[in-house]
Amino acid sequence: MEADKKTKQKQMQEDLTASLKKGAILYLNGEVASPKKISIAVFREEHGYMADLVTDEHGCVREIRYDHIFS
Repeated sequence: MEADKKTKQKQMQEDLTASLKKGAILYLNGEVASPKKISIAVFREEHGYMADLVTDEHGCVREIRYDHIFS
């Protein structure tokens, strides 16, 4: 199970890195963050994160915002 979690975390980090290379700005709880920091937080926390995509007028993703969801 732990190996599966690591695989998913690594894939998320790679996906976020690709988005970063395409020009998206990444945020974690309102602060600019690296793909690694976001993927670690998402898979470490007991409660989930919600991802919001912010697009420009052409539909290109300009920001990806991960916010911690408190229960």
